[in-house]
Amino acid sequence: MRRAIDASRKLTAGQRRDGYLLRLLQQRIFAGQTSDTASILDAISTTEAHARAYAYLALADQNERLAERHFQLALRESDKIEDALGRVMAQGEIARVMAHTSLKQHADAIFARAEKQLEEMAAGDTTDQGWASLAKNRARALDTSGAASCVRLVQDPRLQAIAQEDLLAVTDAVKDLKATEKVTAS
Repeated sequence: MRRAIDASRKLTAGQRRDGYLLRLLQQRIFAGQTSDTASILDAISTTEAHARAYAYLALADQNERLAERHFQLALRESDKIEDALGRVMAQGEIARVMAHTSLKQHADAIFARAEKQLEEMAAGDTTDQGWASLAKNRARALDTSGAASCVRLVQDPRLQAIAQEDLLAVTDAVKDLKATEKVTAS
């Protein structure tokens, strides 16, 4: 693990390095290897990546109160993101991660908050990217109706088609999972 963090230091500081570290953190958490996640978090330098990292750390927490605390830290960090689109996209990802915990109602509120921020922005490419990102995160939070609503708000036809494809892929995966569960239960 130490070698991976040292290798990240050779990358240019900022988003590229933090993207690498965030993927490393996710891999460690999903593999159940959480003993060194704090050192990965310490190596992250951008606010956007910190916000996302805290959300993923919450998934690793066995203690619900500690998980809530990590989600609070994630939201606090996301509020510091100066770029409005970056803030909305980070909050959408935090809400998606939160939706897969016992805090689903909180996730719905964060999605609504991000949507309100997008509604307050001037329409254009930036808002289209934001709606497409929220659609993706809502779909992956298994909120297909909320995702469909976001897809409808994307004005750019190419971006809307991509968002629609992502929504259909998640919907198909959920159907396949339910079918597999029925067969397994039989």
